[in-house]
Amino acid sequence: MAIDISKSGWGSDLNNFIETNSISDTGWTNSGITMLNGFKMDSINPLSYRILTFGTVKMVCINGYISGGTIAANGKVNVAQFPDVVIKAYGLPTIGGANVKSATGLFQLNTDGTLDLVLYNGDSLDAGSGTWVNMLMITSKQ
Repeated sequence: MAIDISKSGWGSDLNNFIETNSISDTGWTNSGITMLNGFKMDSINPLSYRILTFGTVKMVCINGYISGGTIAANGKVNVAQFPDVVIKAYGLPTIGGANVKSATGLFQLNTDGTLDLVLYNGDSLDAGSGTWVNMLMITSKQ
């Protein structure tokens, strides 16, 4: 969209353009994350999230190391609860996925803000053992 400064009211066009194409970044934070079912955040690499907004697109990033809980073979457990700001960003129409798979299982961010760890291939997680979480979801603000 070109802004025609010869028109009256061009300031409104400029403001609309800036608002539509704004960029914002929450920065990495673990504010509002509650660990569940005996899982704990690592003190050096805590479970954190970041929300980047590019005009009508939001990127929700989740990263960190968690440990402490026990999961039986092929089990599933909620490991964390994320705050409303993540739920609102992720609860929009999804362009990308909310599952991150590995050789032993997957992490799944649910629309209620809980993060599940689901194991398969007969794998289990012993108490005190840990794993990395690294997720990226892309959503549309429609």
